[in-house]
Amino acid sequence: MLKTFKRTSISVVVCAILAATPLALAAETDFPTKPITILEPWKAGSTPDVAMRAVAEIASRSLGQPVVVQNVVGGSGTRATLSLVNADPDGYTLLNNWVAPQVVSRLFNPEVGYSNDDFVPVSGIMSLPFTLLVNESHSANNIAEFVAWANEQGRPINVG
Repeated sequence: MLKTFKRTSISVVVCAILAATPLALAAETDFPTKPITILEPWKAGSTPDVAMRAVAEIASRSLGQPVVVQNVVGGSGTRATLSLVNADPDGYTLLNNWVAPQVVSRLFNPEVGYSNDDFVPVSGIMSLPFTLLVNESHSANNIAEFVAWANEQGRPINVG
């Protein structure tokens, strides 16, 4: 049996490219005048994809323009993120952003091709709990005890 540590929620944020996007949207009183694309970094039918398709359907009705979810899969989300970075900063291309491409990919590859400065958060869509589990026989009963145990090991700790 496994022990479950306290859950931590990490907000998933949909990001638009560049700081100029809100200004462009404010200046364009008839926005939107053409379809909007939401880049989805995960495969069709995945939980994030299904959530974005529901958001896109509601947004399409509300905005009077199609809101299309385009799956751009690969590189643990970096392909979709780079697609946004290379898109026109006109407010018509959005990204369903996640921890993997925004934080983790940049930790492993600082030259990935984007930084936090390339994005402007538009809206929080959902919150997902992350859970840290250890074997029931492990000495740690909470995050603080686990961190203390990990620091005492004197070696890297493997996680999966």
